[in-house]
Order: sequence, then structure tokens, then C-alpha cells
Amino acid sequence: MGSEWKPYLQYYREFKQLDSLDFKIIRAMHEHGPFNVRRIAEIIGARQQTVNYRVLKYDRQGLVLFRAVIDEAKLGLKSHTVLAEVPLGNEELALKALTCYPVWRYAAQVNGYIHGLYVRYAIPRNTTQDLEIFLEKLVERGIILRYHIYHTSSPHIPLFNLDFYTGGIRRFDWSAWVDQLLEARVEELKLEPEKVEPVTFDVYDLFILRCLERNARVKFTEISREMVKLFGGSLNKYRVLVSRRMKERIPSIIRGYEVYISPVLPELALFLILLIEFTEEEPLAKYVTGLSKIPFYSAVYKAIGENKIFHHIVLPAYEYSGFINALETLAKKGALKSLKILISDLQGKKTWRNTALYQAYDKDWKFSYGILINALEKLL
Repeated sequence: MGSEWKPYLQYYREFKQLDSLDFKIIRAMHEHGPFNVRRIAEIIGARQQTVNYRVLKYDRQGLVLFRAVIDEAKLGLKSHTVLAEVPLGNEELALKALTCYPVWRYAAQVNGYIHGLYVRYAIPRNTTQDLEIFLEKLVERGIILRYHIYHTSSPHIPLFNLDFYTGGIRRFDWSAWVDQLLEARVEELKLEPEKVEPVTFDVYDLFILRCLERNARVKFTEISREMVKLFGGSLNKYRVLVSRRMKERIPSIIRGYEVYISPVLPELALFLILLIEFTEEEPLAKYVTGLSKIPFYSAVYKAIGENKIFHHIVLPAYEYSGFINALETLAKKGALKSLKILISDLQGKKTWRNTALYQAYDKDWKFSYGILINALEKLL
């Protein structure tokens, strides 16, 4: 076998070594936070030395990633998702334009029912019109052809079915999943943002959140060193500040932690963004609840006031047909009304995250149509 297969075989061997104790550790870190290894060991009833060894291995291999999920509403922000159709060959310019100011949260170049860009923004309340006028200006200049904007929820990222992998890597039974989903009884699922009052925060909190969104296992000293470079001052000052904020403010802004792990490398995976419309609220709730039974990474963003979701899912390529068949079955059973599929490219690095919200904050959120246009002009 050629040397080009070595990375895939190594990844497969490392993934295959994960066992039931690893999955117990990962579940506990997802629920209780990935910081305190001693607490995790106590919760699952394992030796601290053993848990510490496993967690350090995750960090070293990069096989399991933990990221903080923040409550954007508590920062006074609302989530909007934009689908922009882009002229072929104009993707790079359109990406720069749509992400010219650091209030975007996620972007992906996509193909499927449109060719263009999927971008999610978190913008201050009552500024939707500023974003829409800016998007109209991009259409007027020919940077994008057309767009659709959705008011969406912040991400709902369930912990997927880790137990599936205790039996080794194999194909998932999508038919059984559909049957369980249709028979399930679910309580009301609260995906739409509830009315909350913004909490007290400052630019330091936003920077700490930025670090935790990138890697929730980051050491506090590393955060402090980055703050010294950015804001100036002594390392000890920021060590004390980070420690205090992590106890007092940050926990109230973090909604939870996402876990990313895949049985295959990005080169062998498909990243799908599905726009799914359900016939009623109940099948939507069943579907989203049922994602925890699937052994693959998912994230959900609900269109506010509609029975629609954007579903992000990372699938091994060999699972694609089974998944699509499952969605078709749900449609035949009266659960799905429509399905639109977008595909992006993890291997070609066609997805981007922005965690630098602090760059748009100076004692208050700085956001308006004028600010967006000024940022755009600097790029063109």
C-alpha cells in the first residue's frame, strides 16, 4: 500500500483505540466542562491519573476537540443566516465582502441548490435593516447575485451517539433510526431564543470567550499571554483576571460545549448543510432530538417563527446514501415538507469560523450600515 494512505491508516488506528472509558470521559467533559480533570474522574469513578492520561492524549492527537458554545443573546446579539448566490469565479471577493467586519460567526463556500456562500452573523439587536441594506449594496455592485436572509437561533449542538463506536467502525442503521424517530414522544423543544437581558461583560470577557470557542481545553496561562500581546500589561495581571472571570462571568455566557470527533479524516467526509422544512413543529422536534442517536457531528440553527432548520452534518462519504434515503422516508411519512442540500469542502478548507467578536466592541457594540461600507471600501 502506498505512502499516501499512511495518514488515513494512522487516523483509523488512533480512532479505533478509543474505548468505552474514553466515551464516558468525553460525555462527562461535554456535560460538566472540559477543564477540571479531577472532577471528571470523580464523576465517572475512574482514577485521576488514568483520566488525565486519556485527556492529554486527546489534546496531543487532535482526535477530540472541545469548543465553548456561547449564548449570543446574553451579549445583546441576534443570529442571522445569509445564503448568498455568487457569480462563478467571484467566490473570493464575495467572501471578503460578506466577512469584511468581525460580526460574522461562520462562513462556508457551498454548492448544491445554489452556488455561493453561507454566512451566519451575530449582530446587535434592532440592526437587521443595516445588514439587509449592506447586502443590497453587494447585489448592486455585482459582488453577489442575490441573497436570502433568515433570523435564526444560536447553535444547538447535541452530543452525538458515542456508544455506536464501542463496536468498532461500521455502517449506521438509518432505517432503524427513522423508525425510532417516528415512534418517539418528545417534550417541547426550545430552540428559539427566549427573552433574556444582556449580562455585564467587557472586551476582556469577549477575548476569553474567543479563546474558549477555538479550543475549550486552552490553558488559562496561554489566554493570559495572548492578552498581554494584545492589550499590554503584566502576565500576572491577566492570570488573576482570567481566573476571576472564569468563575464569575464566563459561565453565565457559555451555553455548553460542543464535541467534534469523526471516524474519518476530512478527505473522506462530506460536510452537508441542509435546509429542511417540516410539516409541523412536532416532527421538527423529533428530528432534532433524534440527532443525539446519530454517531456523527451535527449542529442545528432554527429559522425563527418557521418550521425550518439549517442542519450541519459531517458524514463519512459511505453514509451519504443511507442518510438521504432516511430523509426521503421521513418525507413519505409526512414529516418533511421540503429539503434543500448544500455541500461544502472540509478538505479544501472552504469553511471558516470567526471568534473575534471583541474586535467589534468598544464599551458597546460598533455596528451599522456605515461601518460595514467603510470596512468594505478598505478591501476594494
